[in-house]
Amino acid sequence: MDKYKQKLIWIPEGEDVGATCKRVPPIPYKGDIPKYLWSLPLCVDKDNPPDLPYLPVHFKNAFLESKIHDYDINGGMLRYYGCDTEGGIWALLEFEMST
Repeated sequence: MDKYKQKLIWIPEGEDVGATCKRVPPIPYKGDIPKYLWSLPLCVDKDNPPDLPYLPVHFKNAFLESKIHDYDINGGMLRYYGCDTEGGIWALLEFEMST
């Protein structure tokens, strides 16, 4: 876990667009593109983010999201349409640390 720098970002609750699920609005994002983006479905309190470092375990306390399929970052915006499409959760971004 020490080889990744971690950062949290709040994924706001999605908006009802008349589809089967809500659509999370684009989130302003500046910075490096993460190596990994994990959605944290057990972390739903905006005022109580999880402590870092956080050890994500796929299908236990986190979902490893796939770039393009579940999210994208371009034009200064993060667009999330992953495992928790309703939003209202914390996401963990992991960045490779330079050596």
